[in-house]
Amino acid sequence: MSKPKLIFREGTEKDSRFILNKIKDLARFMDTEDMVTLTEDDFAKEFTSQNKFINLLIAETDEEESKFVGYALFFPFFSTYSGKRLYLEDLFIEEKYRGNGFGKVFFREIAKIGVEKGCHSMEWTTLPDNDIAVGFYKSLGAINKTETEKWHSYYLPKDVFMKIANS
Repeated sequence: MSKPKLIFREGTEKDSRFILNKIKDLARFMDTEDMVTLTEDDFAKEFTSQNKFINLLIAETDEEESKFVGYALFFPFFSTYSGKRLYLEDLFIEEKYRGNGFGKVFFREIAKIGVEKGCHSMEWTTLPDNDIAVGFYKSLGAINKTETEKWHSYYLPKDVFMKIANS
Protein backbone atom coordinates (compact mmCIF):
# COMPACT_ATOMS: atom_id res chain seq x y z
CA MET A 1 0.00 0.00 0.00
CA SER A 2 1.49 3.34 -1.02
CA LYS A 3 1.60 6.40 1.18
CA PRO A 4 -1.40 8.65 0.51
CA LYS A 5 -0.86 12.05 -1.08
CA LEU A 6 -1.56 15.14 1.04
CA ILE A 7 -3.94 17.76 -0.27
CA PHE A 8 -3.96 21.13 1.52
CA ARG A 9 -6.86 23.52 1.66
CA GLU A 10 -7.68 26.69 3.54
CA GLY A 11 -10.09 26.14 6.41
CA THR A 12 -13.46 27.85 6.32
CA GLU A 13 -16.32 28.69 8.66
CA LYS A 14 -17.82 25.27 7.82
CA ASP A 15 -14.79 23.59 9.43
CA SER A 16 -15.27 25.35 12.78
CA ARG A 17 -17.05 22.60 14.74
CA PHE A 18 -14.80 19.82 13.45
CA ILE A 19 -11.55 21.72 14.06
CA LEU A 20 -12.67 22.94 17.49
CA ASN A 21 -13.21 19.27 18.40
CA LYS A 22 -9.68 18.52 17.14
CA ILE A 23 -8.37 21.44 19.22
CA LYS A 24 -10.01 19.82 22.23
CA ASP A 25 -8.45 16.46 21.28
CA LEU A 26 -5.03 18.14 21.15
CA ALA A 27 -5.67 19.80 24.51
CA ARG A 28 -6.64 16.41 26.01
CA PHE A 29 -3.40 14.93 24.64
CA MET A 30 -1.44 17.78 26.27
CA ASP A 31 -3.53 17.56 29.48
CA THR A 32 -4.62 21.19 29.02
CA GLU A 33 -8.28 20.67 28.12
CA ASP A 34 -9.44 23.01 30.90
CA MET A 35 -7.67 25.87 29.09
CA VAL A 36 -9.86 25.65 25.96
CA THR A 37 -12.42 28.46 26.25
CA LEU A 38 -12.89 29.11 22.53
CA THR A 39 -16.50 28.60 21.44
CA GLU A 40 -17.61 27.26 18.09
CA ASP A 41 -19.44 30.54 17.42
CA ASP A 42 -16.37 32.69 18.17
CA PHE A 43 -14.21 30.43 16.03
CA ALA A 44 -16.68 30.49 13.11
CA LYS A 45 -16.95 34.29 13.25
CA GLU A 46 -13.19 34.57 12.76
CA PHE A 47 -13.48 33.25 9.21
CA THR A 48 -15.94 35.94 8.13
CA SER A 49 -14.38 38.83 10.03
CA GLN A 50 -13.02 41.80 8.06
CA ASN A 51 -10.05 41.67 10.42
CA LYS A 52 -9.42 37.95 10.04
CA PHE A 53 -6.58 37.11 12.37
CA ILE A 54 -5.89 33.43 11.80
CA ASN A 55 -4.92 31.09 9.01
CA LEU A 56 -6.28 27.57 9.14
CA LEU A 57 -4.62 25.02 6.90
CA ILE A 58 -6.26 21.60 6.63
CA ALA A 59 -4.53 18.55 5.22
CA GLU A 60 -6.52 15.71 3.72
CA THR A 61 -5.54 12.62 1.79
CA ASP A 62 -6.55 11.45 -1.63
CA GLU A 63 -7.89 8.26 0.02
CA GLU A 64 -11.58 7.44 -0.02
CA GLU A 65 -11.99 6.93 3.75
CA SER A 66 -10.56 8.97 6.64
CA LYS A 67 -9.56 11.92 4.50
CA PHE A 68 -8.67 14.27 7.38
CA VAL A 69 -4.95 14.14 8.24
CA GLY A 70 -4.46 17.25 10.35
CA TYR A 71 -4.57 20.99 10.68
CA ALA A 72 -2.31 23.93 11.36
CA LEU A 73 -3.47 27.20 12.90
CA PHE A 74 -1.06 30.11 12.46
CA PHE A 75 -0.88 33.86 12.03
CA PRO A 76 1.65 36.54 11.11
CA PHE A 77 3.15 38.81 13.73
CA PHE A 78 5.75 41.53 13.79
CA SER A 79 9.01 41.22 15.71
CA THR A 80 10.69 44.45 16.74
CA TYR A 81 14.02 42.67 16.32
CA SER A 82 13.52 41.16 12.88
CA GLY A 83 10.23 42.10 11.21
CA LYS A 84 7.49 39.83 9.85
CA ARG A 85 7.28 36.29 11.22
CA LEU A 86 4.70 33.51 11.54
CA TYR A 87 3.45 32.13 14.83
CA LEU A 88 2.31 28.51 14.70
CA GLU A 89 -0.38 28.11 17.35
CA ASP A 90 -1.30 24.49 16.61
CA LEU A 91 -0.10 21.65 14.47
CA PHE A 92 -2.20 18.52 14.84
CA ILE A 93 -1.78 15.32 12.86
CA GLU A 94 -4.07 12.35 13.40
CA GLU A 95 -2.22 9.56 15.19
CA LYS A 96 -2.57 7.07 12.32
CA TYR A 97 -0.71 9.49 10.01
CA ARG A 98 2.16 10.35 12.36
CA GLY A 99 5.63 9.11 11.52
CA ASN A 100 5.02 9.21 7.76
CA GLY A 101 6.78 12.48 6.98
CA PHE A 102 3.54 14.46 6.91
CA GLY A 103 4.79 16.85 9.62
CA LYS A 104 7.66 17.90 7.38
CA VAL A 105 5.28 18.36 4.43
CA PHE A 106 2.99 20.45 6.66
CA PHE A 107 5.90 22.67 7.76
CA ARG A 108 6.95 23.14 4.13
CA GLU A 109 3.43 24.25 3.19
CA ILE A 110 3.19 26.65 6.17
CA ALA A 111 6.61 28.09 5.32
CA LYS A 112 5.54 28.68 1.70
CA ILE A 113 2.46 30.57 2.90
CA GLY A 114 4.63 32.57 5.30
CA VAL A 115 7.04 33.55 2.55
CA GLU A 116 4.08 34.62 0.38
CA LYS A 117 2.98 36.88 3.27
CA GLY A 118 6.46 38.40 3.51
CA CYS A 119 7.49 36.49 6.65
CA HIS A 120 11.07 35.30 7.12
CA SER A 121 10.77 32.82 10.01
CA MET A 122 8.36 30.96 12.27
CA GLU A 123 7.97 30.54 15.99
CA TRP A 124 5.93 28.20 18.22
CA THR A 125 5.93 26.59 21.64
CA THR A 126 5.68 23.01 22.77
CA LEU A 127 5.51 21.21 26.06
CA PRO A 128 8.99 20.19 27.23
CA ASP A 129 7.96 16.56 27.78
CA ASN A 130 6.57 16.17 24.24
CA ASP A 131 9.74 14.31 23.27
CA ILE A 132 8.53 13.16 19.86
CA ALA A 133 7.64 16.71 18.81
CA VAL A 134 10.86 18.15 20.25
CA GLY A 135 12.88 15.58 18.30
CA PHE A 136 10.94 16.36 15.13
CA TYR A 137 11.46 20.13 15.53
CA LYS A 138 15.19 19.64 16.09
CA SER A 139 15.37 17.45 12.97
CA LEU A 140 13.98 20.41 11.00
CA GLY A 141 16.73 22.67 12.35
CA ALA A 142 14.52 24.51 14.86
CA ILE A 143 16.21 26.30 17.74
CA ASN A 144 14.91 26.05 21.31
CA LYS A 145 14.91 29.70 22.41
CA THR A 146 14.62 28.68 26.07
CA GLU A 147 18.02 26.99 25.80
CA THR A 148 19.78 29.45 23.47
CA GLU A 149 18.35 32.85 24.31
CA LYS A 150 16.98 32.28 27.81
CA TRP A 151 13.62 33.87 26.88
CA HIS A 152 10.70 33.19 29.16
CA SER A 153 7.22 33.35 27.67
CA TYR A 154 4.35 34.99 29.55
CA TYR A 155 0.66 35.59 28.93
CA LEU A 156 -2.19 37.40 30.62
CA PRO A 157 -5.23 35.16 31.18
CA LYS A 158 -8.53 36.56 29.91
CA ASP A 159 -9.79 37.75 33.31
CA VAL A 160 -6.54 39.58 34.09
CA PHE A 161 -6.32 40.99 30.57
CA MET A 162 -9.88 42.34 30.78
CA LYS A 163 -9.26 43.75 34.25
CA ILE A 164 -6.21 45.66 32.99
CA ALA A 165 -8.01 46.83 29.85
CA ASN A 166 -10.92 48.13 31.89
CA SER A 167 -8.92 49.78 34.67
